[in-house]
Amino acid sequence: MSLLASAASETEFAPRTGDLLGSYFSAWNESDPSKRHSFLEACWEVDGTYLDRMANVSGRVELESHIATARMMAPTMVLKLAGDPNFCQGYLKFDWEVTSGTNDVMFSGTSFARVTLGHRISQLVSFFK
Repeated sequence: MSLLASAASETEFAPRTGDLLGSYFSAWNESDPSKRHSFLEACWEVDGTYLDRMANVSGRVELESHIATARMMAPTMVLKLAGDPNFCQGYLKFDWEVTSGTNDVMFSGTSFARVTLGHRISQLVSFFK
């Protein structure tokens, strides 16, 4: 049964992973608040949670504020996918890196996300390397 659930989940979610992560990374890289909002609407549940060593955020509005603050502190930062994401029964794992305007890696990490049936992130936890 578990193999069947895994296969069904992979068939449903995996093809949309690129769009989901594309919107997520675009939100972090967007300086315009209205465009950032649109990207987050496409990939983040209204009540989605975000947790890393610097933040514990609840809701899309708080995440928008957190990203805006991060962009004020590091306006040239670019968040990028590093490698191929992995998907398992509604959970997504992906590596990422943050570069400066000169493409020097400032820091990197791994995130684990819960993806809803609506193809949006409901929970995300990031670990810095």
